[in-house]
Amino acid sequence: MNYLVNLYNTFLALVFFLLVLTQSSYHHAFANEYGFIGGKADVFDGDTLYIDGKTVHLEGVDAPELHQKCILGNKWIDCGRQVKEALIEITKGQTVHCYQRGKDPEDGILGYCRIGIKNLSMWLLYNGFAFTHNLESVSLPKRRDDYKSLEKQAQEAQRNMHRYKYVYPWEWRNGKRLEGE
Repeated sequence: MNYLVNLYNTFLALVFFLLVLTQSSYHHAFANEYGFIGGKADVFDGDTLYIDGKTVHLEGVDAPELHQKCILGNKWIDCGRQVKEALIEITKGQTVHCYQRGKDPEDGILGYCRIGIKNLSMWLLYNGFAFTHNLESVSLPKRRDDYKSLEKQAQEAQRNMHRYKYVYPWEWRNGKRLEGE
């Protein structure tokens, strides 16, 4: 009887091993087909990372440009740098995993990026550091709704950018400025 139990346990271990091996191979094939980048990230600005020599723009969000200014009361805020610093802080010492979702018009890739289970686009939106933009780049409709919901929560709570007077980043890139900027 002990022999049968050992044989059965060995069989289960072998089946489990084969399942893990198969899933690992599937994930690797999926990642290669659709583009996977992982590693330490250098932060260029509030929605752009450099990982493994590639420029990755976070999907579905647009953050203030690096030299963009905002106003709080009558005080000028370097909001572009503020958002960059927040992204540096959350990525510092972490491995960032990005799945390519397409090409970015600015000659990079669009990526769904995360640290562990934390989606970086969602983190930026929830904390009021970015705005939803180019949502057609977001592959899952449910995620698009989540992005909109997180942005709305940040607006209602007046987190970060939503406390300021600002110009949307896509308008700022097209030349629109706050009066006095």
